[in-house]
Parts: sequence; structure tokens; C-alpha cells
Amino acid sequence: MGSVDIRFVFADTEDIYFSNHLLKLDFEQYVHLKLQNENFQNIYYFNKPKTNNEMVRLNCENYYELRRYCEKTKKSLFKKTADVPAYKKERMRTNSQRSMYVYEHPKKVFLENMASLTSISESCAFVFYIRSYSDIISLDDNLKINRILQKDKANNSRILFLIVVDENYTGPLPFFPEIVLSTEIVKRINISGNFDSLLMKLQTVNVDCETWQAFSVEQINRMIQRALLSSSETYDNSAIDVVSRLLYKRLVEDGKSTLFKLKVSDQNDLFQIFQDPEYMHKIMQHRIE
Repeated sequence: MGSVDIRFVFADTEDIYFSNHLLKLDFEQYVHLKLQNENFQNIYYFNKPKTNNEMVRLNCENYYELRRYCEKTKKSLFKKTADVPAYKKERMRTNSQRSMYVYEHPKKVFLENMASLTSISESCAFVFYIRSYSDIISLDDNLKINRILQKDKANNSRILFLIVVDENYTGPLPFFPEIVLSTEIVKRINISGNFDSLLMKLQTVNVDCETWQAFSVEQINRMIQRALLSSSETYDNSAIDVVSRLLYKRLVEDGKSTLFKLKVSDQNDLFQIFQDPEYMHKIMQHRIE
């Protein structure tokens, strides 16, 4: 029996993240790695193109995923093979140093491909940014997707709708296919009109949520370990643990936004400080100011 789930991730999509192997990753890379670790075979990011409302923009981390998606496009009597786009990449955001594969296609093709992907016994993750979900998926589209997912529920496919909520989002919760998240739950959450507590409201009705909090003890610990890779000084894990908690207390519990009089608004700022040997030495000596 297949499964269809929804998960909300609350995070700063502009920040950097560190894996347990100390890889420095942007948001999409971190999402991809975590979903791969959950054995999702196909991971697709959907967004709204800037110029054409009738199109859907797909981003993929690798060309194999893009090709696999395009191969699911419905064939015609006179066309036996799918059109696989040439290598085309673009930045996910203006300040990004990295590009992803991109493919813009009509919404009709998007719905057909979703039907094909969910009909096979594989695991697919569809990543949507909450700001653009309603722009891409209309209420009629939700009904169509719901029929697709209901039809394919009997097979062994595993489907995840991953909804990304950036920390500045204050809009309503969009409607989703009924099988993904019930209309009743969405109405109950939206009726109050106060969306600052969206995370708490979702958790209250037992919707799966994750918060990728900046400056978690785990992330600070990984950042320190990564910075120390290029240092001549060595410290054991217990020393790094102590410093990680001291920094967590300063930045999160005490709400301080500076370190050595330098602004620390996200993990990228903090990692820049860690890369300075003089500051790193002071930090490891607990001379945190």
C-alpha cells in the first residue's frame, strides 16, 4: 500500500546549513540531502515562473532527475519519445552562487507528469514554496491531483509534499488536495486570521512540521568542526560541545545579535567569524564577547 504525506519545513531559505559530514550547503542542497537520506528517489522543486502564469517551473539538483521527469511526459501517436530539455541551469535566487537545472512547462504537462510519477512504485518528493503554491495550484488542480493520488494509493509509491515556509511568511495556509491535507483543517487554521503562529497551529492538529532553526546547538557544533578543519589547533568533542552551548545561549537564549561587535543575523555571518583564526582561538578559550 502506498502513502501520501505532507510536511512543513520552517526555515531561512537564504541561510547556509551543515550536514553531519560537515558539508556546507545552501537550503536546497540541505533539503535534497535530507530527503535522499529518507530514501526518496525523485526530488522535484516547483515554483512559479516570473513571466508566464500558465507555466510551471521545475528545478532539479541533477540532470538524471530532470530527464526522469521529462520521460514521464505523455506521448502521442506520432511522438514516441519525450522532449528532454538541453542542459539549462539558473540560480534559485539572486544572491546564490550555485545553479540548478530548470525546466519550464505548461501546467497540463505538470499534472500529467505527476500522474505518471505517482503511478510507479517509487518514492517522490514534491517540494513547493508556500508563497507560490496557490499561484501554481488552483482549487481545480487540487481536485485533479487528489483524484490522481487516490487512484494510485493502491500501489507501493511513496509521495511527500514538502512545503517550505520561510521565516518571514505571514500569509494564509493554502488549500491542498484532500488526501494530502484536509480542507477542514485548512479552514480551521485560517479562520483566526493570525498567521504568525502557523507552526503552532499546524502542530496542534498533528501536522508533520520541522523547524530548521538558525543557531541550533547541532548546527553550531558542525560549523565549529568545519572551521577547525583548516586550523592548526585541535580540540576534543567535549570542548566543542561546551563552546557550542555557550554560543547557543548567547545567540538564542540571551538574544544577542553580535559577536566581537560583529553582526550575527544568520549562520552565514557566524561561519564567517569562525573562519578568522584569531576569533576562533578566542571562542575556544571561552572568551566570547
